[in-house]
Amino acid sequence: MKYGVILSGFTMIEMIIALMCVSIFVPIIGNCIEVIQFDQSVYVNEMEDIVGIEQLRLYLAKGTITIDSDHSLLYQTDKVYYVAIVNNHLTLHPGNLVFLTDIEMVNFYEIDNSICMQYLKNGEHYDVWLGYK
Repeated sequence: MKYGVILSGFTMIEMIIALMCVSIFVPIIGNCIEVIQFDQSVYVNEMEDIVGIEQLRLYLAKGTITIDSDHSLLYQTDKVYYVAIVNNHLTLHPGNLVFLTDIEMVNFYEIDNSICMQYLKNGEHYDVWLGYK
């Protein structure tokens, strides 16, 4: 029969390693929770505008662009289209393609053979370049 002490539990080195791991991962987990709690809704509207303007540029690049007397944008390929505000949405007509939402005012103008757009959204004015004429 063997008599002896059964060793169980942590040794000092294992305890130090566990404390080091905890001290390293607690700040990392804290930063991850801070990022998760960050309110990203501020940037959603800006990203929607950037995507919508880029889609408008790509769409207008396929044809000729002129400015109508009513400050709406005419786009012509085989058919004549126009871009204007309907129900606070910048849309393409005829059709149902919506480029920007919650627009209060839009003005298209020409500078040095370039077509630009100025629009008002949430009380702020934005100027963007759309393409060459």
